[in-house]
Amino acid sequence: MSGGAADNSGRGRRPRIGIVGDVRDAIIGPWDEVVSMVPHDYVSAIAAAGGAPVIIPSVEPYDEEPDAALDDLDGIVFMGGKDFDAQIYGAEPHPENDEHDETRDRVELAIGRAALERRMPILGICRGFQLLNILYGGDLEQHLGDRLDMKPHRAWNAPFMLATWRVGPALAAGDTVVLKPPEWAPLTCSLLGDLAEEAELPPGVLNIVHGGPETGALLTGHAGVDRIAFTGSPATARTVGAAAAAELTPVSFELGGKSPLLVFADADLEAAARTAAYQYDNSGQVCLAGTRLLVERSCLDAFMERFLAEVEAIRVGDPREAATTYGPLIHPRALARVEAHVEKALAQGAALRFGGKSRGGLYYPPTLFTDVPSGADILREEVFGPVLTLQTFEGDEEAIALAESTDYGLAAMIFTGGGSRAGRLSRRISAGTIWVNCFYVRDLETPFGGTKHSGIGREGGRHSFDFYCDVKTVCERTAAFAATGTGGGS
Repeated sequence: MSGGAADNSGRGRRPRIGIVGDVRDAIIGPWDEVVSMVPHDYVSAIAAAGGAPVIIPSVEPYDEEPDAALDDLDGIVFMGGKDFDAQIYGAEPHPENDEHDETRDRVELAIGRAALERRMPILGICRGFQLLNILYGGDLEQHLGDRLDMKPHRAWNAPFMLATWRVGPALAAGDTVVLKPPEWAPLTCSLLGDLAEEAELPPGVLNIVHGGPETGALLTGHAGVDRIAFTGSPATARTVGAAAAAELTPVSFELGGKSPLLVFADADLEAAARTAAYQYDNSGQVCLAGTRLLVERSCLDAFMERFLAEVEAIRVGDPREAATTYGPLIHPRALARVEAHVEKALAQGAALRFGGKSRGGLYYPPTLFTDVPSGADILREEVFGPVLTLQTFEGDEEAIALAESTDYGLAAMIFTGGGSRAGRLSRRISAGTIWVNCFYVRDLETPFGGTKHSGIGREGGRHSFDFYCDVKTVCERTAAFAATGTGGGS
């Protein structure tokens, strides 16, 4: 992050926050006409004074946040590659290290204070706060710094939270970080840079670089980057992976999903229906969402009665209103993608049970397809919108076959009253996370990632250090120290 007056080169600029008077205008009207850009300090002053400006995370930053040029990136990579201050990030970042604890406390206090001043959602900040708290107090055997990690971050559906999942363990491992925010939601990652500055994180340790695909390409192919962590689509991951392969740079990918939600006749159908309707949350823009409902044929009618009642209670609208269940899609291009998937599904013979038509602006209603032909793309391709499919099955084997009929493997949900069945299916379904009779129960210390096209590697808690650290073996013949008379003192 850098301070100073704005200029056209992108250097010497502070982050800008977009605010508008009414979120409806920003959602329905042209972005460039309604969004005003104001200095960050002004927005902070408004928030601290009790005002509540509406921050729209889906503003594309290109006009106000210039893409970083190659010279900028080279400088950032160079600065990021420097060692940490040995007095703060010493050889043993351990809870008993008083100086380390003091630094960690400054980070936590600054984050908490800034969250209150800015009236940030407590859930979002607490997740970042918790991650820093857990991992800064880690029990590493050796500081393995001098690593520069680049995070090309395309996850605009929860940008602050998902950035902390990557940045937190990398910093805790003693790495320096270059974070590229998602271009559709850059503002909270800019805030993360501000929080790091308030916490007195040493310059060059956390670096925020704005830009589009061209900027990301310059970073992923940079020879000075030692690790690449990417959150986004498989298509973009292939491009990132190809660039990383040229330098043999290790990668960690958290990609998309087309997760199954299986409902058996012996399940708690109320809980299953409630969870199924919850998959529409955040306008369906959740990689973990169980977008393929697989229901045992014998309980279909009973399940659908409960599911339709839950869907009927969903309210799509202004996200500031308490009665709203979920708000708009992130961007007009996201809406166009959802509409294209719906049109293709209809053309391929799927039956539209409800939804399927925009409500104006970027608002899209809950949508369900039934009687979907087995070869339809809607069963295989991630829509990333409030669109579900429903298929029926007879018995465990058909349920497993349907669950496995996708190239993705991020998550799965199984609703059943049988513990042995849950165990059998959990072993045979290929997914990074499987929830039984629940959804989105997550401990940040557990491994997280996907199989097949849903990702490479696992992160979370100590599992993150498998990626963000290099394991080193040192073998000493200590007798030689005594023979030279130097002992252990030099």
